Amino acid sequence: MSEVLPNPQAERVFARFGLEYRLVEEFPIESIQNVDGQQVRFAANIANHQVVEEYFQQYKAGATFPPVVLAEPGTIIDGNTRLAMARKAQLKTFPAYLVTVSSLDLAKALGAYLNNTGGVRLTQDESYQAAVDMMGENLNFTDGQIAEATGKSATQVRNWRIEREAGRHATRTNTSETLALVPSTQHKLLGKIVQDAPFKAAVELAGSRRLSNATVKTMVDDIAAAPSETEALETIAAVARDNPSGGPGGVAVVRNTKAARMRMVLPQVINLRPPEELYEAEKAAEDEKLWREVRRVAEAQVAYYEQMTPAQSSFVSS
Repeated sequence: MSEVLPNPQAERVFARFGLEYRLVEEFPIESIQNVDGQQVRFAANIANHQVVEEYFQQYKAGATFPPVVLAEPGTIIDGNTRLAMARKAQLKTFPAYLVTVSSLDLAKALGAYLNNTGGVRLTQDESYQAAVDMMGENLNFTDGQIAEATGKSATQVRNWRIEREAGRHATRTNTSETLALVPSTQHKLLGKIVQDAPFKAAVELAGSRRLSNATVKTMVDDIAAAPSETEALETIAAVARDNPSGGPGGVAVVRNTKAARMRMVLPQVINLRPPEELYEAEKAAEDEKLWREVRRVAEAQVAYYEQMTPAQSSFVSS
């Protein structure tokens, strides 16, 4: 090739990653190697034939292409399509940046950033895998950095991180096979459960019957609000009672969602510590109003049960 032009965009990415690099104007193409696990792109998406042909025609018309990016001493990170074009043109050398990277995961993270800022954008699956790789303990990228590198929103990356944690948590609690039975939309919800016992119980419940996303979300929120692991498990048990298996196709039958929510919340209220431990002088007036309202609602509910006929209720007044 004739003139070799530096790629300021790529150099800014190198600087952003804090990587040392050098530009080799005529790197031997036959020396460029592909290392398994280093490239961010899936094999089926590398060097699309149609795009390679377009590059080849542009090359014959006199176009100049930016250098490919290699990890020292010469393994490909970014530039597969340009490299395929060069081979089609039977070139012996091609300009290349040689970058010093410390791991395959870092090389893949760099490749993701380069593709989404100056190349063919990653597919959804490629972006997900790149994000998961960047979450590795050896890299510790923030959600914002991963979002920028993969071209996804920070919210999407956070959801992916939670899903990843759910998978790791399932491995730790021997519930991986059960989690696989749970709809993928619920993985990120279950991934928010921190403690092992509630996580295992919630996964086993969600895997044993078809709960709605709304039911799982409410359950997870109430587990997070539970003051103890015991009460978190009681919350899950309440959901199990209100969502018995055995409906059509395993779909849980829920007749009254408000009643189901009540049965999840009341055990937590009942198990609160003695009254003196809940007292705060600066909030006493507000708290008293709330507790009086709780008493009013409770009395009204008990009165409702008392007026029910035996055929409608099994409540027995004491």
